[in-house]
Order: sequence, then C-alpha cells, then structure tokens
Amino acid sequence: MTHLESTSVVDKRALTDSFSAAAPSYDELAKLQRSVGLELLPSPSDKEKVVLDLGCGTGFFVSHLSRLYKNATITGVDIASGMIDFAKMGNPSSRFICADAHQLPFDDNSVDSIYSNLMFQWSDDLSSAFSESRRVLSANGSLHFSLLTKNTMKELHHSWEKVPADFHLMQFNDSAVVEPLLREASFSEVKTVSRTYEIYYPTVRAFFLAMKQLGSKNHAKNRGRGLLTKGMLDRVEQSYEIFRTSNGMLPVTYEVLFVNAY
Repeated sequence: MTHLESTSVVDKRALTDSFSAAAPSYDELAKLQRSVGLELLPSPSDKEKVVLDLGCGTGFFVSHLSRLYKNATITGVDIASGMIDFAKMGNPSSRFICADAHQLPFDDNSVDSIYSNLMFQWSDDLSSAFSESRRVLSANGSLHFSLLTKNTMKELHHSWEKVPADFHLMQFNDSAVVEPLLREASFSEVKTVSRTYEIYYPTVRAFFLAMKQLGSKNHAKNRGRGLLTKGMLDRVEQSYEIFRTSNGMLPVTYEVLFVNAY
C-alpha cells in the first residue's frame, strides 16, 4: 500500500476547517505532539540558511528551530489558515505561509532543511508529498519528520468493531512503506526509528472530546456522515473496557515513526 486505503482518502476541506477551529485550544492539549516534536528536533547547526517547519500548527516549534538553526530563516507552513493566524500572533517576528505540503510555494533546491512533526499521516499521497519535499530541498538538504503509523489507536480499532461498517476510522500507513517511498522520491539516505507512546483517559468519551478539541478527527471522505448514537458509543465503551489498566485508566496507543532523510 503506497497511500492511505480508499476509505481514508482525505477530505482536505474538513481537515483544514477542523485544525483551524482547534488552534486556540491546541497547545494546551497537545501533550503527545509536544513530546514527539521535542524528540524529533535535529542537532544544532549553523550551516542552514532556509528551514521550513512543515505542518507548523500553532508555531510552537518555530522558536526551538530558531535556536537550533542560528543562521537560518525559519518559515512555518500549514494548510490550516486558522493555525497560521494563531502562529503569527504568537511569533510576530517569524514568517508563516498557508500552503499544502503537496504543492509548496518554493523554488526548486531553495530549502536547506525541513522539519515536520506529526503531519505526514494526514497525506493521502505520501509519494507526492515526499517528492515535493525533495524538489524544494537543496542537493545536501535534509528532511526530519515524524508520523503516526498503522498500530496507532489499536484499542479503538478493536472496540470499533461494534459500530456499523459505514462508520470508518482513519487508517494510517504501515511504517514499512515509508522508506521505499522516500527512496523513490530520490532521498538516498534514510534512517528510521519506531516508538510507541500511551496516553491515558478516564473514559472513551473523554478521549473523543480531546481528539475533537485537537482537530484530530477522522477526515476521510468516506467517513460516516451520520451521528453515532448513544447505543453505539455504549457498545464501543463496553468493548474498550478490556484494556482498562490497574490504575483505572483507558490507554490509547500511538505508534510513531521518526525519520531522517537526506
């Protein structure tokens, strides 16, 4: 599988609207995104002149990148205009552009490094996205990114079997497809590390609410358009109970792939 399954082709309007609406509350809730993003940060360097934060969201990591790339101009890029507006307010001296990762408004070979934290999983065409990053990168440029992979939210996928088939969950790529796609996009050196994180919630409904507030909902075009009934949610919660831990909380597993490509 070289792209998301047909049931998960991304509705970009829904994606951008959802993340735009989530901008004001995003940083307060984005604990996983912060942890992964901090781990993804590259080593300090004074060689780069132009660096992109691709999928920059609220711009939280722009200041971190500025400290690491001391001689570089950092540009935040995000498809959600609401995120860009919020990022500008918090980083008035930085540059931000609203753009799609599949169609970047930059010249060929004009960027020295790209940092992208938990953004590429929203792409329904990773091959195109990776090729576009390679296009704008210089010959010696680097791409540093993280993305969610197949086993993310495995507990919910198990419990979701109690929901009618026309209500789809987002399907993430298998980590095994990432390196071959990067090499097809002309990245000659690829280093990957997979890590698993667990976030805990008191109830399934608390988890759903957090995802809604973060904008991290199902953005598949073929997602169910109806409302989940109370009975459906009750069945999901009952099935999820087998995962409840000794501390009384429900785990949500996130499988994250860290990638450095050159």
